[in-house]
Amino acid sequence: MLKLLRNCRSPLSVAAYAGCLALLPVTAFAVFAFGLTAIATLCTAVISCVVTEHVLCRLSEKETTVSDWSVVLTGLLYGLTLPPGLALWMVAAGGVIAVGASLV
Repeated sequence: MLKLLRNCRSPLSVAAYAGCLALLPVTAFAVFAFGLTAIATLCTAVISCVVTEHVLCRLSEKETTVSDWSVVLTGLLYGLTLPPGLALWMVAAGGVIAVGASLV
C-alpha cells in the first residue's frame, strides 16, 4: 500500500486512493449481500469508467489520468449506487456517459 502511495503525484491522487480504500468495506458487504451480480455490476462500472477516460484522453492527445485513482473512485461510487440486477450493458453505458460528459 505504501508503495502505491509513493507513486502518487498529487494530493488528489492520495485522496482518491484513500477514498477507494474507504469504500472497500462497503464493497465487501455488497458482494456478501448480493453475490455475483454485485461483483459483475461493480467490475463493469469501474472498467467502463477507466476505459472511457483512457480512450478519451488518448483521443484528445492528453496524458492519461487513469493513474490518479479518481476515475476508479468514480466507478466504485457509480457501481455502488446501482441495483445489482441491472443489465450490464446499462451499467457500461452509464459509465461511458458519466465519464465522457465530464471530460468533454
